Amino acid sequence: SLKRKLFDLELSYENFIQKLKKDYPNYYNIKQRKIEFDIQDFKSRLTKEEALVEFYIGENEVNAFVVTKDDFQHFSTPFTLHPDSLVNTCNSAIKNGNTSEYLDYAHRLYTVLIEPIEETLAEAQISALRIVPHKNLSFLSFDCLITNKEQTDQLSKARYLINDYVTTYHHSASVYLSGGSTSSGNTLKNSQKVLNVFAPVYENSEQLSALPWSVREAESIANAFTNNGWSTHLLMREQATKQSFQNLDNTSKVVHLATHLGLDHEDLNYSKIYFHPTKEEASNSTLTLAETFNLKMKPDLLTISSCESGVGKVLQGEGMFSFSLGFSYLGIPSIVCSMWKVNDLYTSELMVQMYRSYLKGNSIATALRDSKLKLLREQIDIQPKDWASFILMEN
Repeated sequence: SLKRKLFDLELSYENFIQKLKKDYPNYYNIKQRKIEFDIQDFKSRLTKEEALVEFYIGENEVNAFVVTKDDFQHFSTPFTLHPDSLVNTCNSAIKNGNTSEYLDYAHRLYTVLIEPIEETLAEAQISALRIVPHKNLSFLSFDCLITNKEQTDQLSKARYLINDYVTTYHHSASVYLSGGSTSSGNTLKNSQKVLNVFAPVYENSEQLSALPWSVREAESIANAFTNNGWSTHLLMREQATKQSFQNLDNTSKVVHLATHLGLDHEDLNYSKIYFHPTKEEASNSTLTLAETFNLKMKPDLLTISSCESGVGKVLQGEGMFSFSLGFSYLGIPSIVCSMWKVNDLYTSELMVQMYRSYLKGNSIATALRDSKLKLLREQIDIQPKDWASFILMEN
């Protein structure tokens, strides 16, 4: 009967909730938490230089809700071509190295997303943007939007959004308020100066391509932190195991992963981060997204230096369901992740420069921006796929 089917469904759902509570307590607790807030909650977390910009894509317009320390404004901008389509075309051009198409669509996105609010940002002397994207905007690296008033057909003449702002991202406004962050791209708070670096390298792997530049990346980062008085644990090749990663506790201040990541588009819970296999458990060398919810680690910063570590599926109310979201449920306040497949060499350079800037006293957000701008200065024709992929997600 219909009543019997309804009863069975309700029972099945309750069993699922109880299993979620038992197997993934961190995820369950955040999902059950009720968050009440008003504009003052946002304002109290912002500095004078910051603006929180939350986007909402309607049927015929883009809505931007801009919160600063002293103000709140709503902007509605009509569009002819849907922003989701603009993002898809722009990202496709980036990944395929189609420069002319990228320059065109990155400028179109700028005109519909940022240009309508720039006067307000300028009047408030805003230099840092906290971005809460909507729908396919979650797949967009805002740093590489083209801000030239007149379109250009050359990368060397392009002006990017990163030239004007430090950017950080949030999965959703509720996730932002559920965290403890109070200033953009924060200098790290954990008093213990402990760094853990993982680099499996995969020199002799039959299944995964080798990451030769990850050796320089890992060693350079470890040396830089050691020279600044940090306790550094460099786990490379056969030492970079899943078990070693799972054993991390809340004593680490910074955790850096230089590895491969594989997305499972049919079921994102089975997306995986690859580690070096052990002789005892050669088949158990991957960490799935589902497994991240029960980790004990809680560093101030986690960097996932791999392909597509920040992308997945957009969920209503939570933003992008990805490894960055999984790790954010552990309470990790800052996560550096990538929006598309990345080049081993450029990633190595970007990461090393980011940490060097951080160790000079800069915030993580500023350090990531510094490293990108350095690449742009040194190689004026560098493709955006090689410098703009990594973003900072904040909890």
